[in-house]
This record gives sequence, structure tokens and C-alpha cells, in this order.
Amino acid sequence: MRKVSSNNKDVSEALFVINKAAKRLSRVIHNNREREGKCSRNKLIDKQNALYEMKEKIIHSNLENGNIQGIGIHKRVEGNCKENLLIFYRFGDYVFHLPAKQTDLSSLPFLGEYKKRSKLSSHTISSMRVNKAKSILNMQMEKEVDCNS
Repeated sequence: MRKVSSNNKDVSEALFVINKAAKRLSRVIHNNREREGKCSRNKLIDKQNALYEMKEKIIHSNLENGNIQGIGIHKRVEGNCKENLLIFYRFGDYVFHLPAKQTDLSSLPFLGEYKKRSKLSSHTISSMRVNKAKSILNMQMEKEVDCNS
């Protein structure tokens, strides 16, 4: 994996920020009973999906460029006993998971069951705001489009 440049540090931190924002939205959606307005459940779900789509696009484009390293595959068991396989990625100082595709299963090692970190454990904190993170990632995606044109 290449050394992370200052631009890639910004992109990896921005990716971390939008991933955290999407996870926070899960809690808000779970507790939300609104049917209309800007905080309606459907609008929050759309916002969360847009953040996760942005995360996936950025990870895949940086994986192709060699900026992100696929570490392995975790298995996550949800409360309803449903199993999901997740690819574990490292990008700079941050780590991310994405749902695994069938083609990923043979190329990466199995890392075992995913254990959610305790809130008390040390974890990375960022002072970057979500709007700035979105701006950085949108610029990254625009650069990708310009380079591919």
C-alpha cells in the first residue's frame, strides 16, 4: 500500500466522519416516529443511504488507486441470527467495513467474527464537520470522473 498523502489523509478522515454520521442516523431512525417533514423516517433513511453510497464509491475508487488496503473478511451475526460477511479495509489511520461480494471471498483471509468495540475503548476522533467531509468526498469523486473522461 502506498504512503498516505496529505490529500489522502483528508479523504480518509472525511470518510470516517460520514461513516460515523451514517451510523448515528441509524439510532435516530430507530427512535423516530415522524411521518412527515424534514425529519421524517423516509428522509432520514434516504440521507443515510446517500452517505453509505458515498462511502462505498470512495472506498472502491481508492482501492483501485492502491490507496486503500483490503485486510480481510469479518463475519457479523445480527440479533435475528442473520449472518453477514464484511470486508475490513484500512485507509490511513482509519478502518472501515463494507458488505462482502461473492468475488471478494476467495481473495481475502477470514478474520473471524466481528466484535463491536466498546464505547470505552480508545477510538479515533475527528473535529471535521459532516458538511466539510461531504465536500471533500464530492471533490474526490469529481476528480475521479475528470480523470476517467
